[in-house]
Order: sequence, then structure tokens, then C-alpha cells
Amino acid sequence: MNYNRLLTFSETFYSENSEENIKKYLENGFSIEKMEYELTDKNAEFYFAELDRKVIGYLKVNVEESQTVIKVRTHLRLNGFTC
Repeated sequence: MNYNRLLTFSETFYSENSEENIKKYLENGFSIEKMEYELTDKNAEFYFAELDRKVIGYLKVNVEESQTVIKVRTHLRLNGFTC
């Protein structure tokens, strides 16, 4: 899953950011600790897409306190990363 996130992020945002910003985000946003936190968050759900028994993408649903952009209880945010 982390590889899919890394690849999608890099392809999407690399051209719009400095090397320093990309490096900082990749170090913090894709660490094992960050993944463990996200996977055990009671206000986040993950759904995985598989092809030939390999994860090819996933969808993350954030609700309540786990929202990072919209902080409204009646809303949710979908984070989708695919390859």
C-alpha cells in the first residue's frame, strides 16, 4: 500500500513542488509509524482494490476527528490512491 501511495503522490505532485518539499513530505507522510497510526484510526476506513492477488489501489474514508480539511461531523473525506 505504501508503494502505491508513494508512486501516486510523486507522479501527481512532483512537478509542482521543490525537491526539498517532496523529500520532507515523503519522509513524514509515508513512514511506518504514520501508516500504523492511520490503519488503527477508529475514524478512518480503508478499502482495497486487488488484481491477481496484488493491491493495486485503495480508498481511505475519514470521518469526525480524522478529517484533515473539512471539520464538520456530517461530512466525510475520501482519500483515494490508485496505480
